[in-house]
Amino acid sequence: MFPIIDTIDDVLPYIGGNIGFFVTRFDDYDVIDYGFVGDETFTSPMALECRGLKFSKDGKLIARAFHKFFNLGEREQPGSIDWAKPHVVMSKLDGSMVHPCRIKGELVFMTRMGVTDQAGRAAPRG
Repeated sequence: MFPIIDTIDDVLPYIGGNIGFFVTRFDDYDVIDYGFVGDETFTSPMALECRGLKFSKDGKLIARAFHKFFNLGEREQPGSIDWAKPHVVMSKLDGSMVHPCRIKGELVFMTRMGVTDQAGRAAPRG
């Protein structure tokens, strides 16, 4: 079950004092993201959601990208997995996650850090 997030105030108590997370304030929106991953960075379900959350200036959630997930071997060692159960194993492709968001009534594309050049390259051309 994913945590319910309506406003930035739902998230801030879970990341306060955790040096892996930061809030970046832009003119039109704010972003909660992480800068690095340590053993103590993602210790709660709420922290796992802090992967580029976007909030309007009044604090309401406006975009929620995929929550943090881990590659095999990052947290759980391959030997601890019950491989007798069905699994889907996929290749990890590097790149940037891009998602849509409405800012001032306009649909824009963002990466974890917001409107970036890379996100702009993913936007449809009209």
